[in-house]
Amino acid sequence: NPFRNWNKVFIPYCDGTVHQGSRLMPVNYKERSLYFRGSNNTIAHFDFLDLNYNLFSSSKIVITGTSAGALASFIWSNFVYEKASNP
Repeated sequence: NPFRNWNKVFIPYCDGTVHQGSRLMPVNYKERSLYFRGSNNTIAHFDFLDLNYNLFSSSKIVITGTSAGALASFIWSNFVYEKASNP
């Protein structure tokens, strides 16, 4: 396994917006308030990983996912590239 010595991180999918939601006000549905803040959550994950594990100073970063995570991997790849290029 070429990744056996690599660190791995799983960012769970939680709000139905492909890790892109950033709505300030909740959506009310069936007497419940739904918050769509996937983008905020994803940025917080990246900030935590960089602060605690120097993510953006890594020499190699691989982003992958399945289903909604695959789309999010593609969408967030430029963000990660820019942060890693300019730590």
